[in-house]
Amino acid sequence: MDLTFHLDKNKFNVFALLPEEGPLSEKLRAQGTEVFILDYIFKILPGNTARFIKITKELLSIIRKNRIDIIHVNLHKKTQNFWLAFFLSGKPVIMNLRENVRLEIFEKLVINRFSRILCVSESIRQAFLKPRLSDILTRFDEKKMIVFYNGLDTERFKPGPVRSLRQELKAGDDEPLVGLIGAIDPVKGQDIFIQAARLVCDKYPKARFVMAGDLYAPNVPDKRKRAYKEGLGQAVKDFGFENNVFMLGFRDDIPQIMNSIDILVQPSSQEALGMALVEAMACEKPVIGTKVDGIPEVIGNEGAGILIDRTPEALAKAILFYLENPDESGKAGTLGRRRVKEMFDMKKNLLKLEGTYLQLNI
Repeated sequence: MDLTFHLDKNKFNVFALLPEEGPLSEKLRAQGTEVFILDYIFKILPGNTARFIKITKELLSIIRKNRIDIIHVNLHKKTQNFWLAFFLSGKPVIMNLRENVRLEIFEKLVINRFSRILCVSESIRQAFLKPRLSDILTRFDEKKMIVFYNGLDTERFKPGPVRSLRQELKAGDDEPLVGLIGAIDPVKGQDIFIQAARLVCDKYPKARFVMAGDLYAPNVPDKRKRAYKEGLGQAVKDFGFENNVFMLGFRDDIPQIMNSIDILVQPSSQEALGMALVEAMACEKPVIGTKVDGIPEVIGNEGAGILIDRTPEALAKAILFYLENPDESGKAGTLGRRRVKEMFDMKKNLLKLEGTYLQLNI
């Protein structure tokens, strides 16, 4: 959505295809983007053949009637049913790759003929290029893969005096505030965060720890993730940390939260990139992340943050380092924003994307 909002409207006419109406479709229409709704998320089974043919025809009709020149696929897994339509359209296809996925042979054929893949990190690119058995039949053209970092609006995420979260929690300026932002999921490591909080509070009993985020799909009955969320709440009670650890749920004031906290952590077990880290760095906050996937690419090795092993002890040690060394914390924040402006600035990345569009449309 950020990309469609910032694209040069004098050069590009943008359309959006979504599987259902919702907040995203409303926001897109509000910014002047024409939205088409097509229910394309289903498994291709013998009983769904007619449905598959129907959505293929409908997408081809949308492409032809609106004279669409380039197809940009944002989420691979949710658009797998469109590869025949992509092939028949003959239009260039750009696919954003945000996770390590395996393409079917037919998908490889389509991409090799028409497409580009924009990898959210070099880590994802390398994972995708690992040799696989299907390479015997169809080897992917590496030249079509581009590392394209997510862009961030550095005017929206910037250092500021906002203290709204501190006011909400009734936290004084002498009470450290550590944050974790992300969907409630074992992958994100909220359980490790709570265990690290126990260790930090032994030395800083006034420290506060906040988790912003909820289940990724609240209406989907995922028992495992729901049990994980309940376990987090129970752990806070068992540790007697109701005044130290707060589960904020879903929030839409992330820039304000970033400017309220002192440190942002991301103890993930896997993370294609780690946009919460980028957002915090843009707000000149020191960050701590695990040594997995794209996180080292975000933090770098120039002092913008600390990379750790995924243990409560390592996380607590890194948090304590920043709390006990405010000069190092401030230095990390300054270096972090500089890194974001160099690598993740929305305007710079948009120019790169627009150049890719124009190149494919020659």
